Amino acid sequence: MRIRAMPCATARALRLTGDPDADKLLASDPFALLIGLLLDQHTV
Repeated sequence: MRIRAMPCATARALRLTGDPDADKLLASDPFALLIGLLLDQHTV
């Protein structure tokens, strides 16, 4: 019996800010995404 790896799904582009450079950073850096989400929760 041969085990074959499943193909990885391709990542879709995140469009969160409307700024392509910021969206690119958030998509490529999980820490930046986490900090951005935390800061977004503290805005009034």
